[in-house]
Amino acid sequence: VVSGEETVDRPWYKTDAKRPVVNEELLLEVAPHLAEAPQELKQMAIAQLRSQLRNPDKLQTEKCAITCRVAPSFTRVGHIELHGRRARKGGAAEKQQLELIVKHALMREYSDVDDVNAALEQRVLRMVHEFAKRISKLVADWLRVGYCQGNFNSDNCLVAGRTMDYGPFGFIEKYDPLWNMWVGGGEHFAFMNQPKAAHKNFFSFVKAVAPLLGEA
Repeated sequence: VVSGEETVDRPWYKTDAKRPVVNEELLLEVAPHLAEAPQELKQMAIAQLRSQLRNPDKLQTEKCAITCRVAPSFTRVGHIELHGRRARKGGAAEKQQLELIVKHALMREYSDVDDVNAALEQRVLRMVHEFAKRISKLVADWLRVGYCQGNFNSDNCLVAGRTMDYGPFGFIEKYDPLWNMWVGGGEHFAFMNQPKAAHKNFFSFVKAVAPLLGEA
């Protein structure tokens, strides 16, 4: 962690330099409990997030820190997608690279369902089935607590099926199926379009690993 002072002028965030760090920590604390929480607790959590707002048109020097997120793995669908695309257009070397990153994902994120003694095709199929369950539950939980990820593309979708990239996220306050905290996210990543985005990420994942499946 590197700390110090920084002159901040980020009107697109409309918040201070601590916003991503503070909001992420708050989310990690409150998100698992919001569904069953009393209304007062929900309002308290939202008020705490709002307390970080500042005047976006005013330059000011603030204490800040550069932090590093820690997770079991940051392997994303986009990573697999890149190697899958190379494998479809390339030869044996590109397919070998795809196989290596998929085996890495199996080891890091799917060891609980993986059988290292099985053929690779069967291992990949098992991972695909498990990923379908995980991403379905993930998005269902998001909708259940009113969470909008904001930019749910394959680069922000972990193969583990856990929430990734808290930068543009937000909690819906008044129901609007096309609501998105981040203006750059567009309607395709809006609150009620998140299941469609998840389906597209799943399709991208399956297409990416297809060169390893043969006739399976």
